[in-house]
Amino acid sequence: MKKIAAEIRKAGFDDYKIIEIDSREHQLYLLKERLESRRSVETHYYEITVYKHHAEQGKELQGEYTFAYKPGNDLKHFLEQARVACFLIKNRRYHLIDSARIMHVQVLDPKLSNPRA
Repeated sequence: MKKIAAEIRKAGFDDYKIIEIDSREHQLYLLKERLESRRSVETHYYEITVYKHHAEQGKELQGEYTFAYKPGNDLKHFLEQARVACFLIKNRRYHLIDSARIMHVQVLDPKLSNPRA
């Protein structure tokens, strides 16, 4: 994820959001009352949204573009497409909030505060 973020910054985008998706699915196929086949499917990809600020006729605008990226594909190609799309989108400019650390919340119920106990 750090490499992806570095490539996005290097491509000149103003903001970005990366969501990592890692899923496992188990599928059973039945033929009447007996098992015909069984398979497992694993999926790993990133849902990436990039934001680019631009201006038109004195108005501050912002374009955004979301795409799915699988490791091993050419990220630079996706980012070039995203840049073109961002300049075609003319949303009012806004900023994302800064990321923050999750606060420690004191839990008084001993069953919930230490689930391994």
